[in-house]
Amino acid sequence: MRAFNVAWGVHFYTTGAQDMNNALAQGYISQPSPGLIYNVQVPNSVPYLRALSDAWHDHFYTIFQTEFDFAIANLGYHQENTAGFLYPSPQCGAIPLFRLINDQVHDHFYTENPQERDGAAAAGYRYEGIAGFILPN
Repeated sequence: MRAFNVAWGVHFYTTGAQDMNNALAQGYISQPSPGLIYNVQVPNSVPYLRALSDAWHDHFYTIFQTEFDFAIANLGYHQENTAGFLYPSPQCGAIPLFRLINDQVHDHFYTENPQERDGAAAAGYRYEGIAGFILPN
């Protein structure tokens, strides 16, 4: 599930209904989900780690423990729950989940849609690569 907070200019992603309800209560608006991320680990999947910067209200997600640890130690993020599980490499039927960041508003943005990725890049987001592989909706 994906949500956007207009006041803060940031996105939020979760597989948990309670997480989404909490986000909606904080002013987030529900958006179409970029695809399906598992809420339990399945064969060949890895944890999708979630961290939060309280200063920027930005949620950062990664499958790489070293990248996650760096964000915690050096960038002002703190650990939250695992966001779910996804594939680290292409699997049968899985599609890439693109990761972008807007450095001006400190928002990480994730999408499976190349047109949405390119539109975000044209609007000031910087493409960071493929975050992992998910199942299409």
